[in-house]
Amino acid sequence: MITPYDPALPLPTGTVVLEAGAGAGRTHTLAQAAGRLVAQGVPATAVLLVAPRRHGVRALRAALPPTARGAHLLTVDELALRLATWLGPLVGLDGVQGLSPTVDDRLAQAVLADFWGRSVVGNARSRERVRQLGRVDLDAVAHLAALAAAAPHAALRPEGELAAGEALARAVCLEARRVGPARRVGLGRPTVAEVWEAVVDAHRDPERAAPLRAAVRGTWRAALVDDAQDLDPAAVPALRALFDGAPLWLASDPRQRLPGGDAARLRGAPTLPATTHTLPVAHRAGDGLAAAVAALFDPSRLGDAIALPAQTPLAAKAERVDPDSGLTVAWVTAPADPGAAEAEVARACAADVQRALARGAAPDALAVVVQTHAQAEQVQAELQRQGVAASRVGGRSVFHAPVADDLALWLAALVDPSPRVLRAALATELGGHDAAALHALAQDELRWSEWLETARRIAARWQAGGVLPAVQALRKALDLPARWLRHPEGARRLTDLRHLAERLHAEAAHRDLRPAALVAWFEAVRAQSDPPLAGLRAEQGAGAVRIQTAWRARDGEFDTVFVPFLWQPPTDLGLAIGAAAGGPALELRGARDRPAPWRRAVIRDRLDELRRAGYVAITRARRQAVLYWGALPGAARSALAGILHPQPLWPEKVGDHLERLPPQGWREELAEVARLPGVAVVDADGAPSSAFTPAPVSVPASLQFDRPLDLQWGRTSFSGLTRDAPHATHAGADEPEPSLELDLTPPPTRPLPMDSVPPGAVTGTCVHGILERWDFREPAELPDACAAGLARHGLPAGWAPALSAGLGAAVQVPLTALGGLRLADLGPGDRLDELAFVLPVQAAIDGARLAQVMTAHPGPGLPPGYREHLAALPAAPVRGFLSGSVDLVCRHAGRWYAMDYKTNRLGGAPSDYTPDRVERAMVDGHYVLQAHLYAVALHRFLTVRLGTAYDPHAHLGGLAWLFLRGMHPDHPPGTGVWAHTPPVARIEALSACLGDPPKPAPVGSAAAQLNLGLG
Repeated sequence: MITPYDPALPLPTGTVVLEAGAGAGRTHTLAQAAGRLVAQGVPATAVLLVAPRRHGVRALRAALPPTARGAHLLTVDELALRLATWLGPLVGLDGVQGLSPTVDDRLAQAVLADFWGRSVVGNARSRERVRQLGRVDLDAVAHLAALAAAAPHAALRPEGELAAGEALARAVCLEARRVGPARRVGLGRPTVAEVWEAVVDAHRDPERAAPLRAAVRGTWRAALVDDAQDLDPAAVPALRALFDGAPLWLASDPRQRLPGGDAARLRGAPTLPATTHTLPVAHRAGDGLAAAVAALFDPSRLGDAIALPAQTPLAAKAERVDPDSGLTVAWVTAPADPGAAEAEVARACAADVQRALARGAAPDALAVVVQTHAQAEQVQAELQRQGVAASRVGGRSVFHAPVADDLALWLAALVDPSPRVLRAALATELGGHDAAALHALAQDELRWSEWLETARRIAARWQAGGVLPAVQALRKALDLPARWLRHPEGARRLTDLRHLAERLHAEAAHRDLRPAALVAWFEAVRAQSDPPLAGLRAEQGAGAVRIQTAWRARDGEFDTVFVPFLWQPPTDLGLAIGAAAGGPALELRGARDRPAPWRRAVIRDRLDELRRAGYVAITRARRQAVLYWGALPGAARSALAGILHPQPLWPEKVGDHLERLPPQGWREELAEVARLPGVAVVDADGAPSSAFTPAPVSVPASLQFDRPLDLQWGRTSFSGLTRDAPHATHAGADEPEPSLELDLTPPPTRPLPMDSVPPGAVTGTCVHGILERWDFREPAELPDACAAGLARHGLPAGWAPALSAGLGAAVQVPLTALGGLRLADLGPGDRLDELAFVLPVQAAIDGARLAQVMTAHPGPGLPPGYREHLAALPAAPVRGFLSGSVDLVCRHAGRWYAMDYKTNRLGGAPSDYTPDRVERAMVDGHYVLQAHLYAVALHRFLTVRLGTAYDPHAHLGGLAWLFLRGMHPDHPPGTGVWAHTPPVARIEALSACLGDPPKPAPVGSAAAQLNLGLG
């Protein structure tokens, strides 16, 4: 029974179903009903309003009267999660931490792996079974299993005797249904559907039903749900059980149900109560458009099983009389080639948009609604060619943007800069190397070495400052703006890259993820079909025509809507899902082996979905909707064919009928459509309007920039200074590229403790983190610190004993050149870890000038020949700031020392870490310069912190660069250590070379009262 809803009458009691078409005011009615409930004495905080999507929640909030502003507003997923965590013990969902995706492919992959190992490979006849299953697509089987678990009531067809692959698919699907829910619940991450089903099951038990209902009703005394047609089938009985006897309002539009993926089609639509109310007046659309929609989608005309209550336009008022209101069918004549037909329709649509703008329409009052993101890109490109500013609103997640695939490969290459991975990264669109360029690079050893060094340098920047500066450095190294901004989509690509870097940087900070762990997180998010950060940084703005998919457009409204591609047939049938006899089912056979009735059921299902998408697109319009139609390739089998040329049997009869007609016959049949109220049929014109001129772009004075840029002003670091150094084998990175040559040297009789730990940038970062967090005086805590550090960086836990032994030995080594100081003697109050510094630099840093300073001040810390090596360092044309981070600043016996940890592998025996070998590594990597720059940083730091009490001759101790792999108390003194105390005059001269040093603070001042924060 359907009765009109009258807001002047008392509110209906119990469960109320509002079923009406688009624009009838369902959201407004729910909001006003919430206000009336508050007026009747229900506290605003006891009213619950729910919508499937966040945009729907915002619309409900905007429509609420002031008295009901305290109501709870939740999305469906938020409500399910709250019920699961709040009522977990009552519904059998203890310890819920979050919700799993509806279709959990990763869980299904685990189920498949378990089943394969237990029932296939572990079977007595395993060899024969594996041979039979050798051609089975295991990924497809896993996805089928995920769908089967998401829709436990869908049938698995065919039944009876099955081939080997089909039998495996059935067995894995049944296994996923059996163990999937238990695994998800055990992990504390059920799906939304499982939460609703758990609530329904709990209500079947009288001992749990009463306390469950009392708990919910103690918080909410009424619930109002918008877009109820999109709920999971189990949600409606769950809500009715929770709010039995209380006001429960369910507002829906049967024609707006757009299945949210394969699992939704398998589960079917929710069954709403039989007694319904309707909203009979169309508030959004003008008179002509409302009449056209009512006539075009009349269930009796289409033979549609969906019963839609009749709607009438709002009573005519002077301000609503609109002669242009209605629905237009534009007839397009196009070639038989599908690609050419798409281009012609896009051109006609763009020309119509341009003419609407020439007539004075506001750009953001126009929308083009499409079915796919590829169609959106095609229409946007055509509009841009005709001078129309257009933006794609929403769209795919930034994690699914094309640049995300390239960035993932580049990040993997930075974590592990091996030649193979780096070549693959260079071959991406981000890398910009085609086959010819890669071949040329392979023949040029110098250029290839430069790319390896660039990757190492960017990786070091990632470790020092995070992934965002690393991506910025990558963007500069690859010259992306110059390359990409030549392309129409270049600005979007750069925006996507920046946005991805920002999101990755935020996640790394929030989750404390090191590079390897961050790459793993990025891959996991990209593998999700619906990433949690979907639709970020949408292209939208005032002054642009909106381009949206039908799914995204559901929550918007515009003066005019253009629907260009509803004539296209469904091309991606996906998995075999259809409404077979007896209800929804999954077909286990491949597409070529499916029987004709099954294929027809699948096609019918997809066409119904597209028909509903067309209804949603048209009903977003307030004044006019424009459809494009013609005897186009494939159009006879499209959803629009069944709307414009309805036949008794849909869709087979419609397609057969139109394919027998010549194009002129299609055009003549449209005369019947033109006779419907509010509908007009016209010939499409793809010629741009000469009356349209794009709006001029004005740049505010505040954004105009005409002064010359100081290209030498900037910020650099030790890595930046030495990146182009000749013969610098590992400048800027602790770990050199592992050699590919075989080491035929016999292993030492007593291998170094850390030699079994593979070298690499991630290893170096991990070791630095362990030393930063560990109290050197507590050897018993080192094994746990090593285990935690390895886990934090995603490295094997089996490395912990070797790291613990090596680092435990290194801190016991006396630094004889520094008075026998041992790291193990330093307490937390005597050390500063990772002391960051930024030094002002007033003149371009030149290796020759630095070498002159060192020549003028000879003494300890200058290896033979280093001054000549330093003089060859290219000048760094940077004035501004020099930044860095000292691994360890420590205080001992009243003196201060700067130290740096090195995890470079110089060899596998103590003899590889003798003082001369270590000194050679210090020279090759320009670590001697690094040590002196850090000494300048410490000198300036003490100048400021100790004030006029600072005496560099008394307080400035020395430098120690520690090659940890070679350090052990049993080795000869100096093994693995470079330690010196440079002359104070040299440090002061280098400081002056960089620019004016800081002035000491007077004794007694606030600055002078500060010390290093130690002790």
